[in-house]
Amino acid sequence: MLKDYLLCYDIAHPKRLYKTRKIAYALSLGGQKSALHVLLTHSETLRVLASFKKVIKEKEDKINIIEVYPQPVMLGRGLNIRYEEGAIIL
Repeated sequence: MLKDYLLCYDIAHPKRLYKTRKIAYALSLGGQKSALHVLLTHSETLRVLASFKKVIKEKEDKINIIEVYPQPVMLGRGLNIRYEEGAIIL
């Protein structure tokens, strides 16, 4: 089953950044610079994590893959929005 994820990265070295960006943008549906929207299955997520682990240095770099709630909150439409516990608003 495909799920929506927010993939964010902060990479210290330009060479590792290039390799990380190459992996991330191959999966991306959109986003900005180092925060991308990706659609993955569970097995694809594990495979992507393994790819990133080969590229990054864990003490210097950071990658977050955050599952997006199935019904995201949309702002800017003038509607009253109820926020429930556990919601992440970016």
